[in-house]
Amino acid sequence: MRLHHRPALWTMAIAVAATAIPLSAQDVDWSGGIRPRFEARAFDDGPTPTFVSMRTRIELRAVVNPYARIFVQVQDARLWGDETGVKDGSADQLDLHQAYLDVGHRGESPLFLRAGRQEAEWAEARLVGTPTFSQIGNAYDGVLAAIRLGERGMLDLFGYQLREAEAPIHSSDRALFGAWAELPLGTAEASAGGASEGPTGSLQLFALHDRDNLDRRATRRTTLGAYLLGDLGPLSARIEGALQRGDLQGFDLSADMLNGRVTLPVFERRGDLTIWYDRYSGDADAFATDGAPTGAFDDLFGRNHRFLGFADLFGDVPAATRGRGIQDVALRLGWGVLDGGRLGADLHRFLVTDDAGLAGGTLADELDLFLRLPTTWTGFDLLAGVSAVWAGDAGRALGAVPSDQFYGYLQLDAVF
Repeated sequence: MRLHHRPALWTMAIAVAATAIPLSAQDVDWSGGIRPRFEARAFDDGPTPTFVSMRTRIELRAVVNPYARIFVQVQDARLWGDETGVKDGSADQLDLHQAYLDVGHRGESPLFLRAGRQEAEWAEARLVGTPTFSQIGNAYDGVLAAIRLGERGMLDLFGYQLREAEAPIHSSDRALFGAWAELPLGTAEASAGGASEGPTGSLQLFALHDRDNLDRRATRRTTLGAYLLGDLGPLSARIEGALQRGDLQGFDLSADMLNGRVTLPVFERRGDLTIWYDRYSGDADAFATDGAPTGAFDDLFGRNHRFLGFADLFGDVPAATRGRGIQDVALRLGWGVLDGGRLGADLHRFLVTDDAGLAGGTLADELDLFLRLPTTWTGFDLLAGVSAVWAGDAGRALGAVPSDQFYGYLQLDAVF
């Protein structure tokens, strides 16, 4: 292990220190669940692949003492029928998804530490998050330290080892470091739900640095940005912006992102209407010259499914657009049903940010319809949806959206 692997060193140091904690847990709880999902995607004049995936989780929570807790989560995520036969007992997709030690209480203790394999998420999870629609999800190996700022502020410092060169399956290191500060706006009474005549919300400032030591094609990328969430009366607004600078695969990187949305209640507050715009920068000339998307903003480890359409056409924006970037102009109409359920409709128009040399700039138009029914009505969480995608000139030319298509899914989530 190399000495510059600080996330790994931090994890080891805290793990060694944790051996001083007596392991006679005061309280142990078990939980878990299964989540099967049927999916189908139909292409215009093409095949219609269908499959069923399923995620199974078993979780253990143990209270070691009033200040220390342990969480372990075992996960199996697979497709029905992906084994070699009915007698295959290899469990290829079985994984220790999370296993960490907590010291202190986040938001209450002056200092909170979490060490081990963990899910992590900040703001709306555009840059670092845990994709909830993914059956596998994201998990990060490392250390998180949360420092309380005043009564309601928080500063998170973290270091995660994403890839280890000493591991048999890797030949290079990859790591993510970050600092994320949340500063509340408005009065404490307003944030707690009390009356306020002015705006409330929070300002979040962040700095992320990810590095991948691939010899001459190394990446050393820094992402700096801010996220502003505010409410003024019935109106809710979110604005997020970020810059990316550094080296990408050995070339100079210069990219940016800006997005915003406004939500207002409709139909006597039984529903809501959201208008949003996302812009990820792109540069076709830089991609053609460098062979790398050095002008395209990369949303790193975020929840693309939440933002860029439920059909999941743009999981890797720089690759899908060949470095040209993406813009998303969207409308979302949501309606509350059945004491906690939700019916929604999203309409997206996806455009490339740099359309130089293309006959048109439209990647695709997408309509997403979805219905979520709560456990209070069904006994488990049910999610169903369908997406219709109409390919644009740019989408066809770049191969990102080669044809019109439909995508549908039905998911059950039962927990205990």
